[in-house]
Amino acid sequence: MIGGALTWNRSLSDTEKFAREHAEWGYNVRLIERRDIVAMEPNLIDPPELAAFAADEGAINPIATTIALVDAAKRAAAGIVLDAGQVSLRPEDGRVIGVKIGRQSINADVVVVSAGIRSRALCEPLPCLSTRRLQSYCPSLLRRSL
Repeated sequence: MIGGALTWNRSLSDTEKFAREHAEWGYNVRLIERRDIVAMEPNLIDPPELAAFAADEGAINPIATTIALVDAAKRAAAGIVLDAGQVSLRPEDGRVIGVKIGRQSINADVVVVSAGIRSRALCEPLPCLSTRRLQSYCPSLLRRSL
């Protein structure tokens, strides 16, 4: 089984630009032609002439993954708060020590920021979580969402 992700656009030049830009950003991506695309994805009805292939990338079902992660967190006795309303991070001495949900403060050894495109706004006020520092931990994710 071959892993990775295929991406193409309506125009060849857009596909080439996509591959070039992502390679410049450090992704392991290369252009492949129709015969290789068909070998990887034989069920495509109308395979493109050219696609960008990123060998290290992939995709998952986001809903199933979220359910699995929340279930695993519950089994590990993690506190799960849904529909929390206004949330902010609680910094102390250059690190995050918990979260504030409304008027309630919750201390935590580890805080997972999973706010998607809102992660930057959530972390912005905290010098210990500057965008530059976050990018050093997950550059590909933040390049796409910032």
